[in-house]
Amino acid sequence: MQISFRHKYVMFDVPKSASTSINIALKPVSECILDGAGGVKHMTVADYEEYLEPFLKKRWGQDPNTLERIAVVREPFDMLASYYKYLRRPGVEDVDHWDHYRNTCDISFAEFLKGVCKGHGRRRAITRPSTFIQNSEGKVGIDLLFSFERLDDLARYLSSKIGKEIQIPVKNVSVQQDVGSVDQGLLDQVRDMFENDFILYEAIMQRPKGDPLRIRHGEITAPAERI
Repeated sequence: MQISFRHKYVMFDVPKSASTSINIALKPVSECILDGAGGVKHMTVADYEEYLEPFLKKRWGQDPNTLERIAVVREPFDMLASYYKYLRRPGVEDVDHWDHYRNTCDISFAEFLKGVCKGHGRRRAITRPSTFIQNSEGKVGIDLLFSFERLDDLARYLSSKIGKEIQIPVKNVSVQQDVGSVDQGLLDQVRDMFENDFILYEAIMQRPKGDPLRIRHGEITAPAERI
């Protein structure tokens, strides 16, 4: 997560959605950077509103609602493929690695998806974007949503907002798994489980090129064309 009081934004880091690249791009122009271990980098909207926003209001002395909230969302199957690849990264097979218990080194992408759908606790826990962006009342707490596939739109928007060219480098990009190798029944299970995430992503992609989804205070319950 990165915050700029001067440029009036909070950039939320939805997991597996180019957060590393975006952080590199915004680091020189952000006054507050939450990164590293401990869960602060991927702080959810609900946690931000409960814990960090009151602190900012007290110490900054201004209304944090004047800060525009921005986030990036990735196509759900591609997001899951990125999780799968991340959990196969070099070193994770070592029993002493902190993420070893979640590793996917010896399983296929289909087996990984089955574990996610069956809800195998922390071992296959996935942060769902549709949940990440909701506040405690179940409303969307993000002002602007961009898609992972259109990071150039985000770069142009931020460049205009900040008054300086922002270039988002390509970092930590996973090769998408072949979902065609996954049987239709399992694909349907994933679509059912991540229904709101597909609705959210499709709503973003239905926006004209260059135009983010403006959805704060809305709900992710209607068909995509109604969001």
